[in-house]
Amino acid sequence: MSQQKATTRLSAEAARKGVTVAVVGGDAESRLYFREMLESAEGFGCVGDFARATDALKSISALQPDCVLMSVRLPDGNGWECIARLKDVLPHLRVVLVGGRGEAEGMESARDAGADAWLVQ
Repeated sequence: MSQQKATTRLSAEAARKGVTVAVVGGDAESRLYFREMLESAEGFGCVGDFARATDALKSISALQPDCVLMSVRLPDGNGWECIARLKDVLPHLRVVLVGGRGEAEGMESARDAGADAWLVQ
């Protein structure tokens, strides 16, 4: 799958799993890793993954996930800008920002934008 292409699905299996999660990040391998991890974890399901902020912003409100795993860096922007826009539409949405150790500035900006937690890789 191209990094630019979004994958969405709300399967009956994901809905039954309990906590539904969408993954947003420019790196296809990371998205696949998180999707597979979520699909194999009891109580969780992945409802979609998106390479670009624009794709995520178009689709996530319709999918109504419980949580979003958001990368700091996206091909068409940054994670904290996407978080702020998602929180405007879905204020109840939980967002976990995923970034590297050297991305402290992004973590602070994401907190200000409404991120609920951070996962440092």
